[in-house]
Amino acid sequence: MPDDAADHAQPPLSFEQAIEKLETMIDAIESGEVGLEDAISRYEQGQRLVKRCRAILDQAEQRIAELSPDADATAPGGDDDE
Repeated sequence: MPDDAADHAQPPLSFEQAIEKLETMIDAIESGEVGLEDAISRYEQGQRLVKRCRAILDQAEQRIAELSPDADATAPGGDDDE
């Protein structure tokens, strides 16, 4: 399976690239362009992409929290409003 080996040699996709690839996969599956086996394979790839996107979002959220140490004080319902 040379395609799998090539996928592992490439750098990880950015969030935007992963989302675009997911949308393409979803469109192909929903339109009926692919057979059952290919649809299952794309679903598995999609699950990996979703996991990658969640990890990127979690990292971004953590960075924002680190950059905004007073975020709790300015959050809705915080003590600053009163």
